[in-house]
Amino acid sequence: MQAFVIGTYRTVDGEKSDTFKRGADSFPQIDRDCFVIEGGNLQRFMGILGAGLSDEERIEAWNLRC
Repeated sequence: MQAFVIGTYRTVDGEKSDTFKRGADSFPQIDRDCFVIEGGNLQRFMGILGAGLSDEERIEAWNLRC
């Protein structure tokens, strides 16, 4: 299974830091490097995606069943 998050991550964005914007400012080219995000890094990344959302808007759990 492959999952792709399409968006733009910025470590610094004006006065804000660690922001993720849905949609991409630029699109990757075919056969470019791909990076796996797992463990603590995945938790931190998902925290960035959920920053600024109310509890009702946050995704509480992901379940994958094959």
